[in-house]
This record gives sequence, C-alpha cells and structure tokens, in this order.
Amino acid sequence: MNRVRSHAVAAAFVIAALGPSLGLAQSTEEIFARGNEAFLAERYDDAIEQYERLLDAHVVDPDVEFNLATAQARLGRLGAATQHFERTLRLRPSDAEAEAGLQAARRILAERRAASEGVGEIIVSGGLSDAMYRGFTEPVLAWGLLALVVALLLSVVWFRRARRRLRVGLALLLVVESIATTAFAVGVMTKRGVFRDGAEGIVLVDRAALREGPDERHASRGQVREGDAATLLETDETGHYIRVRIGDERGWVARDAVGRVTF
Repeated sequence: MNRVRSHAVAAAFVIAALGPSLGLAQSTEEIFARGNEAFLAERYDDAIEQYERLLDAHVVDPDVEFNLATAQARLGRLGAATQHFERTLRLRPSDAEAEAGLQAARRILAERRAASEGVGEIIVSGGLSDAMYRGFTEPVLAWGLLALVVALLLSVVWFRRARRRLRVGLALLLVVESIATTAFAVGVMTKRGVFRDGAEGIVLVDRAALREGPDERHASRGQVREGDAATLLETDETGHYIRVRIGDERGWVARDAVGRVTF
C-alpha cells in the first residue's frame, strides 16, 4: 500500500468548466500531479485534499481512486482505504495492486478487531452474483450483451432459413447463445445494483452509534465497525444521517460514518 501512480488522469477536461470553486484554468492533470507531489513528500492529508478535489469534479479514474486509497492507508484510515480500493476495482477489476491493498487493509482491520475483541471478522459486500462478475466492468458486460443479442438474432434468422439437417446444430447454438445472453444480462443488472435495495458502502469510522432513528435522541442499538460493508438505504431529510444495513442489522448512522462504493 505504498506505491503512488503518477501517470496522467484519463479524464481530459478543464476543472474550471465544472465549477468556480475548483479554481480557474486548473486541469485535472495539474491537480493530480499536485496530489502526487504531496504524497511523495509524505504530506498525505494534502494529497488526499487534491485527489478529493478531482472526485468532487466528477472525475472517475482508477488511478485517482488508487492513490487516494493508498494515502488513506498511510494515515491508518483503513475504512477509507477499503472504500477507495473497492472503487478502484469497480473501474479496473484486474488491478492486482488494488486487490492486494484491499486484502491488506481488511487483514489489518481483522487483526485489530481480534486483538481487542477476540474475533476478527470483517463483513464484506456481495453475494454469489457479485462474486461471479467481480472480474468484469459494467461496460465490458454491456458490450458483450449487445454482441450476444446481435448474434442471437442472426442465428434465429439463419435457423429459420436453414435446411432441416442443419437445424439441430443451429438449435444447440441458439441454446448456448441464449444462456450466454442471459448470463451477461444478469451481469449488467448486478453491476447496476438491480438486485440490491441500496448502494454499496463501507464504514469509515470505528464504533459509531447505530441508532433506531435519524437523531441523537434515538436509542443506540449497537455500533458499526470500521471496514465493514454496508448497504446505504436512505438519507434523512437533513442529510446528516443515513439508514444502513450491515450484516443482519439495520439502523441510522451519521452520514460521515460511511462512504459510498457504488458510483
């Protein structure tokens, strides 16, 4: 979790065009470079500030996410590091460094928990479908689905025009294409969160109160633990609290206690 990535941010546009608060004539590459410079000087808070400016400007880039995760990890903020390593892998599933960083952050959190409580279990997100499609990005699945739909339609036309002796083979091809099309469609829906009742998130702080309602006046029903996966269900009217599901528990936590993984 020590390496910073220094090549240019992929999004090529001027931040000033997105909002005056980001400063005039400052490109994404300049801010990215400034963040990397701060990181290499071990000024990790300054680096995080620059990387977060890019996120605030709606830059979606795996290297920004990776560097932000790494800077958070160097400061010991492993919940935030977990969040951004997860986001890196959403954008680049084959990123071995991000996967290694994620597993390292989870291992350290589990060791801390085991040392203090005797049990070192981390709640992770996703079920079987998430695990099946973890190695694919949504665009890859979407393009694959489109190609399969076109192939399936062409095979149907070919089947209808083919002679009887060829139809057995074409029928088998149609079955295979139909199964593949269904699998890719399920993959796209999984990535879009169709099978979830909320966005994916990560608990950023340790032992924040999980309350029965969106207010400090409501009773606490437990505590959330740093690094655990959470499903973000709804935000209260003030925007200060968010209702979450963590494992089998549901309740309200302070909004800044959890970070969003889903884009």
